[in-house]
Amino acid sequence: MSAHDLPAVDMPNKHVQESITEMQSSEFAKTILPLYSGAPVTIYIGSADNKFILPRAILSLRSPYFAAIFERGFKEGIEQTATLELIDGVVSVRAFEILIQWLFTGQVTIKEATRGESISVGIEFSRLADMCGVMGTGDQVAERLRVIIRDGRVKDSWSYSAGELETNTQNITSEHIISASQLPHGHAVRVILATASVEGG
Repeated sequence: MSAHDLPAVDMPNKHVQESITEMQSSEFAKTILPLYSGAPVTIYIGSADNKFILPRAILSLRSPYFAAIFERGFKEGIEQTATLELIDGVVSVRAFEILIQWLFTGQVTIKEATRGESISVGIEFSRLADMCGVMGTGDQVAERLRVIIRDGRVKDSWSYSAGELETNTQNITSEHIISASQLPHGHAVRVILATASVEGG
């Protein structure tokens, strides 16, 4: 989907626009998101403490999941409010903030405290995007994870088609492998984690 397919929105000023892809997703959700206009919907993640007010048109355009929720005659569509229950490894506030950033900028920022946490967040976001039918995130997240995994290895030429490298999968856990295996076959994030686990085994 190209930028030309998106509905008209009030964009942030040029100064903010230039740095928007470098922001943490939580900062983006709090400071940039309110600048967008459009008929709003409210989404709660887990509880009323985690409230996001978003333009319905963009959500519905980019996600068939949200289109189904808000554009049909269900209670959520009438009230223009939905609650996503927390699901371990899939739905979290952090993953939803990254999803928002992707929907509105086409970029993913994953900068967690440790490499292991970054891998966890990348997989979790990928599973949430898959659940919501949001396309196009896999290659970008896989590249981020490739760099994280490569930087944890002795050699730095690793890619998900390479072989015979020094093994150093200290940042990859069995939980990562299990969670990534829930993604569709062929998903770039699933492929990169599976390849890393085989080469590091």
